[in-house]
Amino acid sequence: MLSRTSRGKYAGGLVVAAAVATVFAWSGRATVAGDEEMAEDLALRDSLAVATAPAPPADAYPKTTDEVIMQLAPGSDANAVGAANGLMPVQRIQGERDLWVMRALSAEALAASASITTNDSRVIGAYPNDRSANKTFAFVPNDPYFHKNTPVAGWPGQWHLTNEHVTGLDAGVKKAWNANWTGLGVKIGIVDDSLQRVHEDLVTNYIAGDSFDFGQGDADPSPVYAGDRHGTSVAGVSAARGNNLLGGTGAAPFARLAGLRVDFPLQTVAMFTGATLYHSSGANTNTKIKNHSYGYSAPYIPTGAETAALTTSMNAGTVHCLSAGNNRGISSQDSNKLDLQNGLQAICVAALGSDGTFASYSNFGATVACTAPSSSFKFGTNFGITTTDRNGALGYNPASDTFPDVKYTSVFGGTSSSSPLVAGVMALVKEAQPLLNARMAKHILSKTCTIVDPTDVSVLSDGGWVTNAGGRKFNQNYGWGNINAYNAIVMAKELTGLSAPGNAVRGDEAVAAAIPDNSAAGISRTFDFFLAGQKLEDVAITLSITHQRRGHLEAFLTSPSGTTSRLFFQSGSDAHNGTTDWQYTSNAFWGEDPLGTWTYYGSRHRSGQHRHVEQLRRGVQLGHGRTNRTERTREAVQVCRNNQQHLVGLDGQVVCRGWSKGISQAVDLAALVGGSACDQACKQHLARGPHARLWADIQLQGEGVQRNGQLAVLERHHGSRAVASQAVVAALLGPRRILWGPRFSSCTVEQS
Repeated sequence: MLSRTSRGKYAGGLVVAAAVATVFAWSGRATVAGDEEMAEDLALRDSLAVATAPAPPADAYPKTTDEVIMQLAPGSDANAVGAANGLMPVQRIQGERDLWVMRALSAEALAASASITTNDSRVIGAYPNDRSANKTFAFVPNDPYFHKNTPVAGWPGQWHLTNEHVTGLDAGVKKAWNANWTGLGVKIGIVDDSLQRVHEDLVTNYIAGDSFDFGQGDADPSPVYAGDRHGTSVAGVSAARGNNLLGGTGAAPFARLAGLRVDFPLQTVAMFTGATLYHSSGANTNTKIKNHSYGYSAPYIPTGAETAALTTSMNAGTVHCLSAGNNRGISSQDSNKLDLQNGLQAICVAALGSDGTFASYSNFGATVACTAPSSSFKFGTNFGITTTDRNGALGYNPASDTFPDVKYTSVFGGTSSSSPLVAGVMALVKEAQPLLNARMAKHILSKTCTIVDPTDVSVLSDGGWVTNAGGRKFNQNYGWGNINAYNAIVMAKELTGLSAPGNAVRGDEAVAAAIPDNSAAGISRTFDFFLAGQKLEDVAITLSITHQRRGHLEAFLTSPSGTTSRLFFQSGSDAHNGTTDWQYTSNAFWGEDPLGTWTYYGSRHRSGQHRHVEQLRRGVQLGHGRTNRTERTREAVQVCRNNQQHLVGLDGQVVCRGWSKGISQAVDLAALVGGSACDQACKQHLARGPHARLWADIQLQGEGVQRNGQLAVLERHHGSRAVASQAVVAALLGPRRILWGPRFSSCTVEQS
């Protein structure tokens, strides 16, 4: 049973309070939307264009010239044909022997060329060589509130999409739209207080068959209560219809919108759980992107059923974007203290003000994946977000806005706006890369976001921008940086998939130690992961801490590569007395090698209260992307392939790395005893792996190592629990084919 505490919709820094209770979750599998829905989307786009498009401008039509394209019969003389018909050959079209451009020497000759094929047997075809009027097929908004100073001077326009005030300080959608990525065929689920399906700028993208009201128990997500307006604005940020001469546009102007309404005044866990799973689990996974612009305003509230639903839906292929929170300055300002926001694979989104720095209200934390443009209140000069508003007097406009059109508002914002902006961008990426899921989305974000506020070294940033050993930059105010739609699409199209996910968990460790008062060093514990050749994704650490004033504590984690990430920040206003058992996650280690010793630090910044770390549990998620580009690490191994001294996996990939948990492969390796460049490259690679000591032993023993009974020797020297490295075993046994499992006892050897 959840505590009855406040859960708010994150908008404009204001939190709307409500109460909650409990429920359950289901599991499911992924499917792909069919061609019928794509055809329906195209039909809608076409019908809208017919209904709303103005007359084409003059430059939409080709312009006539005095030239004609002539297809001559084989062997015909172009000069002779021209002379007989008042034409002069200008050029032969490249690559075509009998296709010519000819210029008419008079108006009469030009007119006569229309019937030349009937009058001259040497001419097979004749066509005007007009000045063409083709246009590149790109999405260019014609929506009246899109540009700055619309509808009248002084209004900012939709700067968060394409910033006409400060170039580049936006979501990077313009280049994506120029390539005609619009979210076509992708459905975005808006889990919120309502979606006004009849709104003029939402109705075309709204899809009834994937919508539901979990408060009223019907299929209509329209507003019910006077305060139901938030979700209509959220939906507009993601996917208001673009290019329809109405209002503004969303980030994904041709994506479809599913309204998944929750009764916020009477909310229950069952409502949120059902909305999270609806048509994104089980037999129906139509909705590939979902947005959640809500969360708790108090820290450490467990959300077991909703978290389980989120995991089930993500495993079925849906990408979930969550607002980081608008709680900066209060005890829940660190998103790692919010259960949904710190979930593995969740895309937790902070907010960036139009001044290029973190929004004044935006949460921070190690679990933040990225930031996106939204409102801010610093110095009173930052812009709000222009988006759809509930029709009539019950919207944000005119209650708190003076925007000239009351069907729209210019004062929306908060992480309630930054999150659906990222959801819209994810719809563009999904259109470009149908394999996109939550894991792939985070891989893409970790490499394609744009660094903002590069000099930020604020306390809450956890030391400013830090580049980890995997080459990723991270800042707890911004995650991996500001969303960039075009960069994300470019990388997504290069990916051919992801490696199978791996998980490594170190069990509970009973710490039972007190944290010293006012000590920066605090207490520390170390633990090891013996995993080489892997790349980290999410890192999770669970702590059980007893304290009389929880807010006085903070904790850090340092990787073997030396990257340190703050797990949670102190909060003096949090006076909770008791034991807190909580899982913290960090995105700061993505791409690093987990091999080696990790260090946990716990410290406190006040004195006089009992404090104790009871228990520690550690875990990492592993994996990497596969692309159609050659990675630098594989280029070095390619030399080995040329000399037939290499590791080759069953899938044909060149492998020169340590054991991969849970994956059996076959390798073929000539003895690594020689002195060629290939040998040295492989040995250097092995020396950086988890069996550096074992490799040193092999080198010391040299050619004199006996080949017989090597598995037994390895067991004796390194213990029965030693993890087998396929490369080391192969080096010992020479040119043989080896199929290996996770331990030496499961290795089998075959003569090659």
